Amino acid sequence: MGLGRLADERTALPAGASAASFGSGTALAVGDRADHRVLERDILTVNATLVAQTQNEEMKTLTQTCNAQNEEVKKISAWAAICSPRPWSAPCTG
Repeated sequence: MGLGRLADERTALPAGASAASFGSGTALAVGDRADHRVLERDILTVNATLVAQTQNEEMKTLTQTCNAQNEEVKKISAWAAICSPRPWSAPCTG
């Protein structure tokens, strides 16, 4: 069942109620309040899931970028070690 279908089923007005009468300030029955709590819980759960998925994707991208930067640092460090003068070799030649 898709999230859109779940939301459509959960947000449907009770049988015999119109949008105008539903928001007219009439008191909700205990069962309706419970339904609203379940709906709110479901909405918050879906929202938390979507936020977690977005954060996971961002972390994956950051990890890949960090790994690529580490490889570049290794290459630069290797070339720096090759190209730098070696001070410990001076006493051997002098």
